[in-house]
Amino acid sequence: MPHTTTAAASVPLVAVWLSLSIATACAAAGTAWLAVSRRTPFAWWGNFVRWSLVLVTALAVADLALRSSEPAETEGAWVLVRLAAGLAGILLATAILAAPPTRGDRWGWAWTGGIVAALALACVRLQAIAAPQRLDFDPFLAVPVEEEPDETGAHAITDRGTAIHLRRYVTPEHEPLVPDGFDGRVIVADSSRSPSNCHGWVFTGGRFQVGSADVEQILSDNGYVAVATPRPNDLIVYRDGKGAIVHTGLVKATGPDGFVLVESKWGPLDIYWHTPHDQVYSQRYEYWRSPRAGHELGIVAPSEAPPGTVGR
Repeated sequence: MPHTTTAAASVPLVAVWLSLSIATACAAAGTAWLAVSRRTPFAWWGNFVRWSLVLVTALAVADLALRSSEPAETEGAWVLVRLAAGLAGILLATAILAAPPTRGDRWGWAWTGGIVAALALACVRLQAIAAPQRLDFDPFLAVPVEEEPDETGAHAITDRGTAIHLRRYVTPEHEPLVPDGFDGRVIVADSSRSPSNCHGWVFTGGRFQVGSADVEQILSDNGYVAVATPRPNDLIVYRDGKGAIVHTGLVKATGPDGFVLVESKWGPLDIYWHTPHDQVYSQRYEYWRSPRAGHELGIVAPSEAPPGTVGR
């Protein structure tokens, strides 16, 4: 099974990369300033620059080794890749320690370029660790998940009369499943394999899928407002880096010190209880509340749909 990573599960690694990113950014800015101003570097500056690069290099090599430690990845050419990366890191670290960090304009700018490259590496790796990886559901399912054709005709109606097109998963029954990396972090609340996705679990009672693109319309039509402090039965909405909605769930309970328990369905998988950050979709979320009774939309079954109705 693929490994899923969240910031909460990788706090030490995130902290190390963040610290080295800040140190390397300072080294890059300072070296660039020295090169532009043609000033003589401080006595301690050379060691600061050198060790910033050495530590980034060492962490990159160690991180690569840790990420490739799975048995399936330690065979064949991958071993050579790891050895080559380690050797390159050692040679680079040796060169960094032996060469001066600044010696005239040419060396100053060369070192600035190297430090900026190291900073870019640190930032890319930091983003990869801190941003949860989207879960690939297929490896978790014994039988491939299918979807009903679009021509089913079922649709939902918002309080303002907007038609929302609906679909359904065709999911085989199997044992309750806790995705890899989430042991002890989630509880399987329901493993009945409903045909809905996360939005459908909230807005159709688990009977259908609702598209992520339709959730904004539902929030607007059904009188939802964002709230800072959640209460049970409030909606939790997750967004990606561009602000698009990617996941929804229900607040099941709240407690002291900001504790919140969420119930949500993960695609075609089970329904889970978890804290807001223990999921695979996003660490950017907000709470929404509506004065209406419940979250479910009115459903028009295929046999009841007017001719030509296809929804949104």
